[in-house]
Amino acid sequence: MTVTLSDNWDFYFYTIDEKLASVFLDLGIADGAPLKEYQNLAYDRVFMNQPRADGLSSNDETDFLNTLEDQLESTLSADDASVYVGRSTCDGYRDFYFYASDTNDWSSTVTEVMSEFPSYKFEQGSRPDDDWELFFDFLFPSEMNWQVMCPVCRFEYVHMSQIIERVRGKDNYEAWEGRGDLIRIPFNCEEGHSWDLCFGEHKGMTFAFLDGFAPTKNHRDDVDEECPKCGADLKVKSGKYGYFVGCSGYPECKHTEPYE
Repeated sequence: MTVTLSDNWDFYFYTIDEKLASVFLDLGIADGAPLKEYQNLAYDRVFMNQPRADGLSSNDETDFLNTLEDQLESTLSADDASVYVGRSTCDGYRDFYFYASDTNDWSSTVTEVMSEFPSYKFEQGSRPDDDWELFFDFLFPSEMNWQVMCPVCRFEYVHMSQIIERVRGKDNYEAWEGRGDLIRIPFNCEEGHSWDLCFGEHKGMTFAFLDGFAPTKNHRDDVDEECPKCGADLKVKSGKYGYFVGCSGYPECKHTEPYE
C-alpha cells in the first residue's frame, strides 16, 4: 500500500504542563486512519540547539530543523516503511511522529539519519498503537485548539482558519509566500492587551505562533502584595488558560487571583 502525504497540513498551538507548545500535523490522513498496515507508533525526539526562551524553535535554527525533517521523512518513509503524521514542539525539543509497518530497523535507521546532524542530541523509540491513539488523542486538535485567544484575558477568540484567510488576503502575501520569512499580525483585544500572531511558510504550508505579549492597560507588572492565606509573596504566573496571580508558596499554598 502506498501512502502519500495529504495536502491538508495545518498548525495550532496549546500548552503541555503549562509550557507553550505547537503541533504541525497531517489533518487529511485522519479521514482514513487508523491505517491497518501501520500499527506501530515510532518517533524521533530532537533537542534543539537554539530554542527560543519560551521553548519553541527560533528563526536561527529553522533551516536546520526543516532540512532534518525532510531527511527524516524521505528516509524513514522510503519503500512505504512508515508514514509521517506530524510533529510537536515544546520546552526545547521537537518530536517527529511516524506510524510504521515494522519497527525492527527503526532505531538503526533513525541513528543513521541523525549521524548527518552530529550537533543534535536525540532520543528515539516505538510502540504498538493500532488504534492511533497518540494521533487522535494528542496530535489531532480539539475545537478549542483551533481557537486563537488573547494569552492574558481570553477575551477574544478567533478561529485559526479565519486568521489564515486574513494573512493570505494581505497585499504582500504573494511576495512573502515561499521566502521563509515571517509575517506579523498585531492583535489588540478589547481589554487592551497587545500581542502578535506570527506566520511563516515552509514547503507551501503555513505555521503560526504567538509572540510579543505586551499588556497595555489593566495589567499588573509587579504584584507588591502578600498572599491573604499564607503571607508569602504573590507573583504573576502563566498557565493553560493565560496569565494569573498565584502564591509563591505553591504547591503548599494554592491561592490564585485573576490577572487584571
